[in-house]
Amino acid sequence: MVNHVVGPMNLGILTVGPREHVVAVAELDDTAAAELGPMLRDTARVVENVEHFCERARELFREIADSSVEGRS
Repeated sequence: MVNHVVGPMNLGILTVGPREHVVAVAELDDTAAAELGPMLRDTARVVENVEHFCERARELFREIADSSVEGRS
C-alpha cells in the first residue's frame, strides 16, 4: 500500500508498506514480501519521474522570469 502523508510545513512523503500490519519486515509472508519489492521499485520510479518533471518546470519558469526581467531593461 502506498500512502501520501503531509507532515510539518506541508512537506509530503510517501509511505510504502504491506497491506497487513506487521511489526517488522522480517515477519512478512512470502506473498507480501514478493509484492512489496516491485511496489517499492515502481513507487521510486514514479517519484523520480515527478522530481524530473518538477525540476524541468522550475528551469522553464526561471527562463521565463529571466527573459521577462531582461525585456524590461
